[in-house]
Amino acid sequence: MKKRCAIYCRVSTSNLGQDIDRQIHECHRYAEMMGYEIVETYQDEGFARTTRNRPALDKLIKDARQREFSMVISDELSRFAGTPVLLLNLLEELKLWNVHIVSVKESIDTNTPMGEMVGTMQITEQMSARLIRLPLWVGINQAQQERIIQALHTSL
Repeated sequence: MKKRCAIYCRVSTSNLGQDIDRQIHECHRYAEMMGYEIVETYQDEGFARTTRNRPALDKLIKDARQREFSMVISDELSRFAGTPVLLLNLLEELKLWNVHIVSVKESIDTNTPMGEMVGTMQITEQMSARLIRLPLWVGINQAQQERIIQALHTSL
């Protein structure tokens, strides 16, 4: 008997060159390669990764409660959940119904303790990088403004 899986894909509000069709193709290809039965493909377009209330994600959770599938395949963990807290909450919620997440690009399967830990570390690392970049951007912006003010004072 084939394992039943769901596929989840998302692109953000800004879209920034993201392609939901590419995500769907990669996830379908992975499921076929592994011999899984695809129950449904859930797509959220125009939703940020930090948003919990997404129509397709809500339906996916509802179907997980009904035990329609045993795993969710996503192109990247950030497509599914973009913050450590959201990822952990979704992982715990899905675990209640014996559903785990597989990330195709990152080769992470949260069905194992190591996979769950690596997935959480990956999201945490992404968040840390963003937190580091913000002060750097603010500092660079401030330095540029100070140079402009100095240049204006010097030219007067």
